[in-house]
Amino acid sequence: MAEVHAHEFPGHYDAVVCMELLEHVPRPASIIAACARLVRPGGNVFFATVNRTWLSWLLVIVAAEYVMGIVRKGTHAYRKLVTPDELKQWGADAGLSLENLSGLRYIPFGGHAALCRSTGMNYLMHFRKEAHGSLEQPPLV
Repeated sequence: MAEVHAHEFPGHYDAVVCMELLEHVPRPASIIAACARLVRPGGNVFFATVNRTWLSWLLVIVAAEYVMGIVRKGTHAYRKLVTPDELKQWGADAGLSLENLSGLRYIPFGGHAALCRSTGMNYLMHFRKEAHGSLEQPPLV
């Protein structure tokens, strides 16, 4: 469990990456707070998740789970998908500052993925934990 690991190793990592998990847990804000505790001051935290939009409902739930069978049926619950505004707020509540928000376009036929401007379906968010007493980030080791 991320929360237990964060309790045992606070400030231990230069970067923490949480990919495609937030939309599956009962309390995503708790995972975000744990990731913030795990990273050292000046460190980076990255999240990737599915946005709660009609497009993601149509393509991630209906098409991928029920029509094409790419993902097991019931893997995603629409109400648990996370909007960028929710993630931004939970990050701020955990002491993280938003550095970047990018959309992610994935084409399952051909296995092509690329960053894009649209966050209507999948997106990535990069946060930084403020360094103590400074806005400058020390170099990563």
